[in-house]
Amino acid sequence: MTFITGDIHGYIDIHKLSSKEWPEGCNLTKNDYLIISGDFGLVWSDPAKKDEIFWLEWLSNKPWTTLVIDGNHENHDLLAKLEIVEKFGGLVGKITDSIFHLKRGYVYSIEGKKIFTFGGAESTDKESKILKSNGNFKIIKRIEGKDWWAGELPTEEEKNRAWKNLKKEDYKVDIIIGHTFPQRFIDKYEAILKISTGRINDPTSIFLEEITDVVKFDKFYGGHFHDDFEIDKYRLLFDNIVEI
Repeated sequence: MTFITGDIHGYIDIHKLSSKEWPEGCNLTKNDYLIISGDFGLVWSDPAKKDEIFWLEWLSNKPWTTLVIDGNHENHDLLAKLEIVEKFGGLVGKITDSIFHLKRGYVYSIEGKKIFTFGGAESTDKESKILKSNGNFKIIKRIEGKDWWAGELPTEEEKNRAWKNLKKEDYKVDIIIGHTFPQRFIDKYEAILKISTGRINDPTSIFLEEITDVVKFDKFYGGHFHDDFEIDKYRLLFDNIVEI
């Protein structure tokens, strides 16, 4: 069985994977998979901090095997340094013996399904305003190489890899998994909820738009927006864990 959920942000939102909140996971085995659609956040510090080590061990000891799509809140430099192993018909990064990073631009064969993965997204929180008690605002800036990394955005190599591998599949897969979504989904999502996400014109969304214009697929899953919502073939996940 293969399941998918949204962001866990390190240990901040990992509680949804507990046996209390997801008892179904207790019945799985290492031959079953849980996919996290970005903002994994447990490969962050170098060297790893105690809390990261603890939660990686906690997750590794779960009955299932965890597969991770990268989001924007990741240390992409460390993800790029992971040991590369061949799995599911493509290359993956090995985090632990039962946690693996599904890299951008590959079509993996998982339990009989062809799954194209393309993580990453542009961070919109590199600079934020904090209201102080005196009524003034304090500007908080994230620092490249410390708490955000340029690798959050796709490279030409990754995009070329994606098209090459999709061509091998005659531009047809069962499932696409990203962190963010094509622009068409974002536009509809904003219109239905009457909100502005601030996440338009993301280079990753633009590329996923190009992909979904060409590729035939049954379902697209992603996270990034911290919500659970479904529009047509697109399913946004955060708290929910669903079987695919």
